[in-house]
Amino acid sequence: MLSVAPIPPPARRPTAMNIVVLLKQVHDPNLPRSALRIGADGRSLALMAGSNPILNGYDANALEEALRLKEKHGAVVTALCLGAEQSTDVLRRALAMGADKAVLVPGDSGVSGDAVLTAHILAAAIKTLAAVRLVLAGRSASDTDAGVVAALIAANLGLPMLTPVRSVAREEDGSLVVERITDAGFRRFRVSGPVVLGVSNEANKPRTPQLKGVAMAKRAFIPTLTLADLGIGLSPAALRIRRLFVPPMAVSTTEFIAAGSAADAGRLLADRLRADALV
Repeated sequence: MLSVAPIPPPARRPTAMNIVVLLKQVHDPNLPRSALRIGADGRSLALMAGSNPILNGYDANALEEALRLKEKHGAVVTALCLGAEQSTDVLRRALAMGADKAVLVPGDSGVSGDAVLTAHILAAAIKTLAAVRLVLAGRSASDTDAGVVAALIAANLGLPMLTPVRSVAREEDGSLVVERITDAGFRRFRVSGPVVLGVSNEANKPRTPQLKGVAMAKRAFIPTLTLADLGIGLSPAALRIRRLFVPPMAVSTTEFIAAGSAADAGRLLADRLRADALV
């Protein structure tokens, strides 16, 4: 009599992740100094006509990493931004690139924005979204280069946080393998629960939105979450910029030392350096 071993059920595939990507609209860091103006309040930047704000570069890397996870494993990617009405431009870019949803929280997140308040508001918005598994942000914003908002959000949510990150991969059991950049190279971590990650530009090269995606994003409705919707009040800022200024351009001059020979030029140079108390 033959005995037949039962066929084991197929391994359960991990469910699709809910990923939130935090985006910020910033002035273009490649703008020349002549294009920067201080606002009338003395604490904000006012861009010249024709100088449009853009998506923060590291945030684009974070979005690209989320989209790659979505394409490989399945995920719902929600782009979340705190900012003025004009910030819908970066949310539409996220939709054009492949994000599934976009949400705007009206508020101040510019150079004069307070990181503590920003993190408190964004954490409250994240809590309204269903079962978030992964929160991705850029390692820092190009306007302040502080790199603290993502860490403060993690603290608000009670989640671990890793930054700067160069790679995120999902294993068959649903855990994440994260590579964090260090001075000596990188360290690899395995994360089994929800986590906040600050993504660096070493992770990827963000894709260019396709024309079809741009057209769809242009027509998309982007909902807003106000502070009233989140059930929070606006407390006094913990940090306030007193003055913002553009330092004057350094003036440098070049002087050529002419001499009949290299040896004479060397002696003249040495005499000049001593005279100017540089040696």
